[in-house]
Amino acid sequence: MGDTTPVVEVVTGLEINYPKTTNMKTSIRLDAKIWSRFKDVADTKFRHIDNPSLLSQALYNFLEEYDK
Repeated sequence: MGDTTPVVEVVTGLEINYPKTTNMKTSIRLDAKIWSRFKDVADTKFRHIDNPSLLSQALYNFLEEYDK
């Protein structure tokens, strides 16, 4: 009998490197299709990283690029 252990793909290249402080809870309005795509990618490729960290990193990258 062969090994039936599920294979988990680990996606490399994404670093969570924003300067962390404390988490906060907030409500925001987002485009429904963009949110759906984000959730799909987060749930399939980055399930080892929590959503607050993914969103914080995305916002941090945006600020680093455009807040100059």
